[in-house]
Amino acid sequence: MLHWDDELERRMAPLRAKVEAENRKIAELQSKLVHAEVEALRLGWYLKRMEEENRRLQEMLQAAALGQAWGGEGLDEVKEILEQAWLELVLIASPKAEPLGALIRSLEALKVWQSPR
Repeated sequence: MLHWDDELERRMAPLRAKVEAENRKIAELQSKLVHAEVEALRLGWYLKRMEEENRRLQEMLQAAALGQAWGGEGLDEVKEILEQAWLELVLIASPKAEPLGALIRSLEALKVWQSPR
């Protein structure tokens, strides 16, 4: 003869198994979400680094183009003119001062790179 607890337990067993299976799926999805978030952060960091590298290479390319166009002593004259323009832009707090300053730094780096050793 079955006791009412046994009957209830028999009926509840499939429901418990279903809940446990759903909990495992939820835990698996949460784990995948954490891994996806970590990967998104890693890729975001990598993208930021690559954007910075691209910006730096663009500045070097601009400086190299100026170096080819003006070369030698002419490059010093161009750098001086750019520095004067940069100072004026800084004094009026222009947002264009920053890229011009980067170009000037690139010209300085180009000059060091081109100097005979």
